[in-house]
Amino acid sequence: MMAELILTKAAFRNYTLTAEMRIDKFKIFDVVSLIDGIDATSLEFLVSALNELIIGDDVAQKLSDGW
Repeated sequence: MMAELILTKAAFRNYTLTAEMRIDKFKIFDVVSLIDGIDATSLEFLVSALNELIIGDDVAQKLSDGW
């Protein structure tokens, strides 16, 4: 898997890097599955959907606000 990330508000203090991270693009390749029909395209769809649900902008805002 290859991912293109964007880091904003990055700060390096006391040997610790903190930043806001956003995944812009990703590519899944060389998929080997024991289940018929599971290939790179279906996994890309699944990862994209999970990305929107788990680390989407609205959920990230709720998590940062202590929701």
